[in-house]
Amino acid sequence: MKIDVEGFELKVLHSIPELLQRTETVVLEWHKWITSRDPVDEVRRCAGPRFVKAVTEDPHCGVAFYQRSTRD
Repeated sequence: MKIDVEGFELKVLHSIPELLQRTETVVLEWHKWITSRDPVDEVRRCAGPRFVKAVTEDPHCGVAFYQRSTRD
């Protein structure tokens, strides 16, 4: 799943927990002037795939890769 929602990351993540629980891989862009990655990671931890790495990151935004482990 790719999530690129221009600053509404937390709102969208909070609204789709059942979908996240069934998702193996997520690529998510977050916008730093609206939220840091920490709250995004916390929602992800509760609902689905775990943080693997930041694919790109600059002072304004970043792209993070999440994947469900084989143990989940």
